[in-house]
Amino acid sequence: MTNRHPMQQRTIGILFNDFQLGGCERVAIRLANVWASMGFHVILYVANDVGNQRALIGAGVEVMCADPPIETSRHQAMRLGQWVGRRAGVDRPVAYFLPGNSYFPAARPLSLAT
Repeated sequence: MTNRHPMQQRTIGILFNDFQLGGCERVAIRLANVWASMGFHVILYVANDVGNQRALIGAGVEVMCADPPIETSRHQAMRLGQWVGRRAGVDRPVAYFLPGNSYFPAARPLSLAT
């Protein structure tokens, strides 16, 4: 038995296409940093590791990039959801955060995986 605070044992997964400039993504990074400072384990699942916003991520946020990268396409969010869904059994997030409506196609593969 550990003496860890209950929130430290909970993982929140956040889906990202990349680190290019975008308002929804910037808000998601702020939330990730705050949740990590509160003791949550936060994993940022990234389809393609490109862009400048990566510098905004706090030290307490884990970044997991798809390998090989999931290239930009109209199906990128769905493929990202499939990749993250395959990781669900390993990482065991209690919640996922989709930072904008362009990520909604990821919801179905995530729900089928969990």
